[in-house]
Amino acid sequence: MFSRFGNGRKVLGRLPELSEWDATCPDCGHDNGKLHELFCTRERCPFCGGQLISCNCMPTVLGLREEERRIVEEHIDDSVEPLKRILENWQEALNKKGRIPYRAMPLEPTADGLILAAARGALPFVRRLIAEGVPVDATNDVNHTALMAAAWNSQTAVVTFLLSIGANVNRRNAHGYTPLHCSVATPSAKPDLQRECARLLLDRGAEVAALDHEGGTPLMSAAWFGCLPAVQLLLERGASASTMNKRGQTAADLAQQRGHATVARVLTTGRP
Repeated sequence: MFSRFGNGRKVLGRLPELSEWDATCPDCGHDNGKLHELFCTRERCPFCGGQLISCNCMPTVLGLREEERRIVEEHIDDSVEPLKRILENWQEALNKKGRIPYRAMPLEPTADGLILAAARGALPFVRRLIAEGVPVDATNDVNHTALMAAAWNSQTAVVTFLLSIGANVNRRNAHGYTPLHCSVATPSAKPDLQRECARLLLDRGAEVAALDHEGGTPLMSAAWFGCLPAVQLLLERGASASTMNKRGQTAADLAQQRGHATVARVLTTGRP
């Protein structure tokens, strides 16, 4: 079947309903309406309403002695006594009180919903939200956009899609960050993917020398976080290594400060 975006483009294929968002718990995988796997990080405590795995209700509800509290805190091996017994008693107390099942929250057709879906790389939901009429450049309270969120998380498929439907590649958030700043604003476990994300933005006209409110460039962000492939790309695309921020620091200074010796060397000598 065809789904139509607000800008008139047609895309073949079924788009998910917003109610399908997180239909299963993202942590334990249990279905909506079912109990979590015990001590799943998403389960709420029926006694205090807080996070079950980190709340302090167990010692109070079970009336644990000081030694038992220490054993629970250390949590070395829950297959041996007395921890095994304590956890069995805690599960019994939770069941008696009434454990709280997983409840999926539908994705809202708002800027926040679009930003969340983009950050997770959930392209079908991004497309659904656009089809629902959420503007591609909708912003949250700090003027952050979906393109910035996707770039920050190296979600290249989402970045490609948002750019293809006209997302503003040089829009700025409340800190003066552009999507290119965002693409190199975190250490990456997948540096080549981060570089590819920056390349996609540059190919669409991202300003390589854009300054944030502190006078920082994307190159400085990449240097600060030690993003070597992105640093090399930005230099290839004309980024200046001699630009200083408002504190008088260059990208090389920032890399050196953070202990990224190879990045600092590339910035000063052009060679790894």
